[in-house]
Amino acid sequence: MDDDAPEGQKKPKKRVRYLRDIDRRNIIKRIENGEKQAALAREFGVTRAAICHIKKNKDEILSRYNFLVKSAHDMDIAENFSGPSGVNMMVHEIRYNSVLLLMTMLRDSRSTGATFRRVAGRLIMILLEEALAIVGTLSMEVVTGTGHLYQGLKLKHQFCGVAIGAEGYPFLVLFHQMEPQAPQGSIHVEMAADRQGQQVWRLDHMDLPANITQHKILLFSSACSTGEVECKAIDVSRLNSPAIPGLISRRPGGTMFALTRLARTAPAAASLPTARGIRYMAPPRVSADSTYRFGLKLDDVEAQTEEEKASLNQLKAVLSLRNASQHELNKAQVSKAIETFQRFPGDTGSSEVQVAVLTQKILRSTTHAQGHKKDHHSRRGLIAMVEKRRKLLKYLRRKDLHKFRDVVAALGLRFT
Repeated sequence: MDDDAPEGQKKPKKRVRYLRDIDRRNIIKRIENGEKQAALAREFGVTRAAICHIKKNKDEILSRYNFLVKSAHDMDIAENFSGPSGVNMMVHEIRYNSVLLLMTMLRDSRSTGATFRRVAGRLIMILLEEALAIVGTLSMEVVTGTGHLYQGLKLKHQFCGVAIGAEGYPFLVLFHQMEPQAPQGSIHVEMAADRQGQQVWRLDHMDLPANITQHKILLFSSACSTGEVECKAIDVSRLNSPAIPGLISRRPGGTMFALTRLARTAPAAASLPTARGIRYMAPPRVSADSTYRFGLKLDDVEAQTEEEKASLNQLKAVLSLRNASQHELNKAQVSKAIETFQRFPGDTGSSEVQVAVLTQKILRSTTHAQGHKKDHHSRRGLIAMVEKRRKLLKYLRRKDLHKFRDVVAALGLRFT
């Protein structure tokens, strides 16, 4: 009967209300000041659900707003990273006696592996402390415990550490020890051939925080050779943040060609090629016959004599997982899942790794629950793990839809 109603009596269609970035930002600030969401919904002409969505995604909204407002002011490298007059800020080389002492220990052929790692960690800590003090400080006065006025310095910017590939991960670990609250991320690039057959560097994958535009970026690179990898990382960083990143390398010597290329590339970021999707596969089942404790690869060892062969067989029998408990088998399967889905060696915190680990634990708990129907404690733990995995998948789908589809397909999951 509504179709037969006169044209003038039809109810007008409600117009869609789109909020500007400044409106979203004002709504977030007013919610933080204690205003009611229902009142804001009536004032801006949107639904209550839209206000709840803005509050839930406030970090991304504020990051986008800051990018639009401050991009014109943060493009000048000299303004953001100004140093003392007469000092060339392109390369800063540390020549302290403590650094020379550590470099001597690193280059000494008699240094053991443990000594090398320990000295390298100390050297990286000195390098990071010096970098934070160089890129921006302000004078300040503090009152000591004895009541005296002390003239000191404080950091001018908030920093975000980004590792270039797996080689920059040690920098990221030590940076987290120095600044536990600072956000972190990683950028991985790879060599690929374009349509003309030329070798170019393309973005493989990246993991950057949502509020990266609110921080100054420190790029961590283990070694800088030609500068092409670092140029691509700078392109990615500038597309996500207007701030020009600073590059920290452990081997500054002999890299002037790379630094010249970086200086020429940084003022104008190149367009980013299409990122290659990562293809995942289901973690293989751990074989008790060919897998040994402590990650040993005894099948790769070739015995030269009959005596060595007999000793090797005895060692395999002792370390084989055929005699392992179910707890050891579960740990081995979890380690295999981490190895399959990790972004870089030692990665245990990425979303896809956590989903893969939870999937292995859920499979084991499901088998246990089917055989022990009255174990309600384990059943509650199983339900909690399923809910945690669902939240991680929901987060991964919101952040990276292609990676979400690959992970779900590899693990054989159904997510609605």
